[in-house]
Amino acid sequence: MEGFEVCSIPAIAATCYGLIELLKRTSNYSDKLKNAYPLISALVGSVIGVIVFLAEPSYMVTNSVVGAALCGMASGLSATGSNEILQRLKQKTKTELPNANDDPPPRYYITGDKHRHFKGLIEFCKTNCLRRKDVIVILGDAGFNYYMDERDDKLKKQLNEVGVTLFCIYGNKEKRPETIATYGIQTFCGGVVYYEPNYPNLLFAKDGEVYDFNGKQFMTIGGAHSVDKLRCLEKGLPFFDDEMPDAEQKAAIEKALAERGNKLDGFLTHTCPSDYLNT
Repeated sequence: MEGFEVCSIPAIAATCYGLIELLKRTSNYSDKLKNAYPLISALVGSVIGVIVFLAEPSYMVTNSVVGAALCGMASGLSATGSNEILQRLKQKTKTELPNANDDPPPRYYITGDKHRHFKGLIEFCKTNCLRRKDVIVILGDAGFNYYMDERDDKLKKQLNEVGVTLFCIYGNKEKRPETIATYGIQTFCGGVVYYEPNYPNLLFAKDGEVYDFNGKQFMTIGGAHSVDKLRCLEKGLPFFDDEMPDAEQKAAIEKALAERGNKLDGFLTHTCPSDYLNT
C-alpha cells in the first residue's frame, strides 16, 4: 500500500482543483464565490481525507481521523493556491504577448451617401477584418438620424456591433447630431466629435473642427442643399430646415481656417462649393 500512501494527498489536491475549475465554468455566481474557493476546497479536501482514511487507513500517511482531515484540508488549500497561480500566469502571458491584431496602425477608408444602406459596407468590414481603431469616413447622409424613432436605433445597433469606427460628416438627409439630446461630445483624432453612449463606434464630426489622420490635417464641413426639397415636403418625407450651414457657422469655419494660415491637407465635406457644381 506504500504507493497509495504517496499518491493519496496529490489525488485529493487534484480532485479539489477539478472542483474549483468546475465551479468557475458552470456557476453563474463564480465571481461571488471566488473568495470562498479556499474554504470550499479545504472542506471538500478534509471530507475526502476522512472518507479515504475510514475506507482504508493505510492509504493515508496518518494514524487518526483528525490527521486525515488535516491532510485533506492541506491538499484542498494547495489546490486552491495552484489554481490561483496558474490563473495569474495565464493573465501575465496574455498581457505580455503582443496581440497581432493590434500591431498594424489604423487604416482609413472613405465612402459617402449610404442613405441607410450598409450591406456592402458590413461585408467590406468582415472581408478585410477591420478593427475598432480602423476608421471609415462617411461623407454625409449616413442616415442614422433620419426617422428619429426605433428604426434609427435598430440601424445604429447593427452598425455599432460591426466593431469598426464610423466617422460621419453631417449631410442633408439627416438631423444634426448637436440638436439631438442623446448626443454628447468627446475628443477623437484631435477634434471634437458627437457620440451616443449606446453606440460608441458611431461618431459625427463637428463642422469646422480639424482632425489628424496619420499626420494629415483635415477640416470637416457638413450640410448641403436638398434639390428635392419640394418632393420631400409633398410626400411627407423627412426634411431638415437647418441642412445648410448658416452665416454664423460659416464665419466660425472661416475664422478657424484663418487661424491656421489657410493651410490644411484637405477638407472632408458632403458637397462641393457651388462654384464647382455642374449646373
